[in-house]
Amino acid sequence: MKTFLICVILTVTIGKSIAIVCTPDICIRTSCTGPKTETDCDDGKVFVANGGFCGCCNSCVTPLKEGDLCANLFRGSPPTSMCTPPLVCKSFDSSPPRCTNPHASPPFVPISENCGAAANAHAN
Repeated sequence: MKTFLICVILTVTIGKSIAIVCTPDICIRTSCTGPKTETDCDDGKVFVANGGFCGCCNSCVTPLKEGDLCANLFRGSPPTSMCTPPLVCKSFDSSPPRCTNPHASPPFVPISENCGAAANAHAN
């Protein structure tokens, strides 16, 4: 039991120590090494002012197209990609989030004429 408690305490302590916390004065203590302007971004990347660490630093991100996966796997860390406006990162049900139209309903697959005919034949 004592070993279990030590493991739990260590896990919580380590988890809190590596978590990114954006305090109100964090930008004063942050030294940015990222891009200064759009010309500092590699080809195919998009410049985002204040898009980096806690909104203090600029960043270059990969633009995503409709249907691309868009989850930020490392919560709290600055994103390395973003949906191209006006697309938004959205998840339907338990599926992974993807870039989609902000007003889109859950996607559906239309039934083709052949599938519909086969379904009707089995129903009779």
